Formats: sequence, structure tokens, C-alpha cells
Amino acid sequence: MDRQILKLLTVLLLSISVNIAFAAAELEYLPESAKIVCPEYPPARQHLQGFQSCGKYIYWVFSQSMVKTDLAGKLIKKVPLHRERGKMVHGGSPALLDKLYVPYSGSGFNKRLNGKPSLNFVQVYDLDLNYIKSIPIPELEYGAGAVTTDGTNFFVTGGRPADLPGNTIYEYSRDFKLLKKHELRFNTFKGIQTLAFDGKYFYAGCYGSAYMTYRISKDFKQVDYMDLQAQIGAYPIAENRMLVGSVRVDKLGREETFIQVVDPTKYILKTAVFELDCNYNVFYKGKMVPAKRLYGIIKKQKSTLAVLRCPANTPLSKIVELQVYIPVKYIVEYYNPIKGDGK
Repeated sequence: MDRQILKLLTVLLLSISVNIAFAAAELEYLPESAKIVCPEYPPARQHLQGFQSCGKYIYWVFSQSMVKTDLAGKLIKKVPLHRERGKMVHGGSPALLDKLYVPYSGSGFNKRLNGKPSLNFVQVYDLDLNYIKSIPIPELEYGAGAVTTDGTNFFVTGGRPADLPGNTIYEYSRDFKLLKKHELRFNTFKGIQTLAFDGKYFYAGCYGSAYMTYRISKDFKQVDYMDLQAQIGAYPIAENRMLVGSVRVDKLGREETFIQVVDPTKYILKTAVFELDCNYNVFYKGKMVPAKRLYGIIKKQKSTLAVLRCPANTPLSKIVELQVYIPVKYIVEYYNPIKGDGK
């Protein structure tokens, strides 16, 4: 009897050790479409902004709070985000590099400062969610929305007023000294919400952009358009495997937050969006119309966005007519994303 008990205990201990060892690499082996549900239901308008993992735990960043769970979604800790100068918190998509780096937008998102001081920071937390310090990043005038790392430097981006073309990713050293500004030619409705790096590509998740996610080469010279919604979190876990954040409303009307595995290569498109540049005239309903006027028409019809789909290498001179749908989904700008401005 004693031998049987000893044998059972040995098997149990071996099983526990295997499970612990597997946990660190468990995310990498999750099957496609597998989901991990966060146990917390955020208040209205405080949804998920991004998430990270150290391989053993998941760190979920909401607008005003952070949650730490195990890989099964079991709650370990929840904390409010640190407030800067008493201002209302708006956290963003985080990075993890020995510590947790959370972008913080205290100056409003997608708004010009108009001479007011920037309250945009990267907040640093340890992996038990204890606040350590805040690092000012005044370069991000329109709000700090996302940060990622290539293991050496940090890359930070964020909001953008709708009437301001392009987007910018700011590259910083390990101690957050500005090294370079990477200007991007694609436009988005509310800047870049999430940013992830898989060793080869950056993934920029956006609201109001025609393809939601943009895959950007490491040298920032190539942009691929993706029909993937990754605007509330993206985390590469292996080659051609990524966790993306999502929400759904449960039977009680609460927002359930979860992440699930996708193969990002399946979402890359062979067509591209040409976003609306107000300097161009466009052919609309049989006559040439200044794009500024067309934008006004769209706004008057209580729809904020318009979309034109055409092959990615179509030059501007070949574009014949802008198709406007009511209600429409996206603001679009005319330029060739492969060869430059398309002229």
C-alpha cells in the first residue's frame, strides 16, 4: 500500500513538473483559434488597449487599469494605472522587456496640444504590476497609444488628428532617448492603437483604417495591408502565429475580453486602400469634385469615412471614380502604397 501511494505521489509530482515546464512555452503551441478569456469585465468605455505575456502570465492593459492572469485566464492581480498629475488615465498597448512598459496618454488622444504641455508618458511597472516610474515622451503630441521593442530599442506611436496625413513611429534607445522618427505614408482615422514586433515585421493595429492592420517591414520600407482587427492588442507567439485581442458582449450585456490565436499571413491582402488626400480632385457622379468638397459631402451625410479598393499598383492617373457608399466605413487617401505617391 505504501509503495502504491509513493508511486502515485511520484507520478503526480512528475505531472506537475511537466505542466510547469510546458506553461512557459504553452502560448507558442496553442492551436489556431484557441482563446484565453480575461476574468475581468471593464466598465463602459474602458475596454482592452493591449496585452503582453512573459510566457507564464498575461498582462492585460485596459484604459484605466491592468490585470495579471495565468495562461488559463485565472485572475492573479488587478491594479489601477498610475495617474500623472491627477489627470484621468488612458493606458495603451504595452511592451515587455524585463519590465512592463505602458504608454499613457494624459493630453487627450488625436488632439493638438496648441501650446499646452504634453502629458504623454511611458509608465514602467515590474512584473507584479508595481508602479516604478514614468518617462516623459513629449514627442508624441497627439497621445501615446502603443509601445513595442525589438529587444534593444523601443518604438512608440499613438494618436493622429483625422485631418493630418500619415503616421509616425518614434524610435528610442533603452533609456528612452529619441533616436529617429519613422514617417509612414498610410493614413488612419485615429492614429495607431497597437504596435507589435515579431523580429521581421511591425504590426500596427488601427481604428477607422480600411484594413485595420498594417504590416511594416523592419526597415520601414514596405507596408502590407491586412484585413485583420488587431486594434486592441497583438502579440506574436511564433512564426506565422499571433494572439490578437477582441471583445464580445455576453448574455448579461457585459463586454467579455479575450485573446485568440490567428495566422497573420492569412490576412495579408493583394489590394490596397488609397486614402483621401484633400489636395486631389476626384471624379464623382459624373464630374470632377475637389476632395475637400467630397469630404464635406460625406460628413453632411452623417458618415465619416469612404473607401476605394483597387490593385495596389494602380497609379493615380488610372483611378476613374470614387465609389461612395452610405453608410460608409473608412476615410481613404489616394496614393500608391507600393511605389510612392502614384503620380
